[in-house]
Amino acid sequence: TNTPFVVLKCALTRDGAFTLKRGTRSDFSSPESYARAHELRLLYDAIALGVGSVNIDNPRLTCRLSGRKTRNPLRVIFDTRLRVREDARMFGEEGRTIIFTGPGVNQRKKMRLESSNQNVRVITVALGKDERLSLSRAFAWLGKEGIASVQVEGGGAIANAILKNGLADKMYLVVTPHVASDPKAPRLLHGSNHLSLARSQWEIFGPDAWLIGYTFKKR
Repeated sequence: TNTPFVVLKCALTRDGAFTLKRGTRSDFSSPESYARAHELRLLYDAIALGVGSVNIDNPRLTCRLSGRKTRNPLRVIFDTRLRVREDARMFGEEGRTIIFTGPGVNQRKKMRLESSNQNVRVITVALGKDERLSLSRAFAWLGKEGIASVQVEGGGAIANAILKNGLADKMYLVVTPHVASDPKAPRLLHGSNHLSLARSQWEIFGPDAWLIGYTFKKR
C-alpha cells in the first residue's frame, strides 16, 4: 500500500483535555517532553496538524534540537475551508508546507498563499460524508508523493477524526499533571467509548507520562 504509516501524538491533561480552556493555547508539556517531541520529528517524513491548531497556536512546526544538526520534515495542514491564517509563522521557515483543503474554497486566498510563499502548495481533496476533509484521501495523496510516514500532532478535532476513521497506526499520548477547568475544552475520544492499544508501554519525561502503543487499525 502507498498509504503512509500514521502516528498520532497528543499532549493531554489528566482528564483527557487538549487545552485548559476552549479556544486558547495551553502549552502545558514539560521541557523534557518538549525536547522529546522534537526528537520524534526527526523520525517521520511529515508532521501534520489541523487548521485550528495553526490559527490558535501559530507554531513554527520545525525540528529544533540544541547542538544537533536537524532537518525540517514536510509540514501538512488539514483545512477543509481554507481558514488558515496567512501570517502563519511556519510559512517563513525552511521546508515545504502542504495545505489540504476542500472544493469551493476562496481561490484568491489560495493564490495569495501560493504566490507569497514559494514553499507552500494548496491541494484540493474531496469531502467525506460528514462534509469534512477526507483524511484518507489526503494520506493517499501523500503516499503517492513518496511520503512513507506522517506524525499528526493533534488538536482535538483532528485527533478525534483520525481515531474515528481508524487511520492511526501508532499513538503517543502525553499525559501531563494538569486538569482542565473548562468542561467545554476539547477532549480525546469525544463521542467514543474507549481506545485499545497493543504492545503499549509507559515512558517518563520529567513530570509527564507518555503512553506509547499501536492501534488495532481498521482495514
